Amino acid sequence: MALNHIRKRNIRVLLLITMFLVFGLVLAVFIGYRTISIPQEVLLSSVIQDDATISIGKVHQTSTRDGIKEWRLDATSAHFIDEEKLAVFDDLSVTFFLKNGDTVAMSAQEGYLKTDTQDIRIQGNVVVDDGAIKILTDTLNYDHHQRVLVAKKPVEILGSTFHLMADSASYDLASQQTIFDGHVEGTIFDYLRF
Repeated sequence: MALNHIRKRNIRVLLLITMFLVFGLVLAVFIGYRTISIPQEVLLSSVIQDDATISIGKVHQTSTRDGIKEWRLDATSAHFIDEEKLAVFDDLSVTFFLKNGDTVAMSAQEGYLKTDTQDIRIQGNVVVDDGAIKILTDTLNYDHHQRVLVAKKPVEILGSTFHLMADSASYDLASQQTIFDGHVEGTIFDYLRF
């Protein structure tokens, strides 16, 4: 009789352990499936690069001031460095929203966003396009407080009736005016009208 009682208790313990193992396995599969099924935009990279506190892929960020959308940033990846209050982006594009409803598009190979000031520095095949002109340069800074784009390296400006080159330039997003500095040269085309 005592042997049957010990055998029944051992079977119960074995069944209880088996139930916990099966439950743990089901829970692990469920969590693993949820992690795999989360869209790529929100998956954290398993490799934290350099000094980055966190790295993510497919970034979409919008900046608003007083409820008004000022700019939208999209990038293939981002690395956030908390101690420097810096976000580093790869293959980014930024769309600035102007008060008159127009937009200005800006793209580059990489960019740096100061998270405390919202200032942006981009570099590598920089293109700024407001629909009327294109500004091409290697490096460009965006001053968020003043809403001004500043290129301190040589720039090329293309329009439908002109092609200019300058040592540096600034583009005011509020007035949509471009100011050229340094040596400026270019061509203005005069089209015949019939």
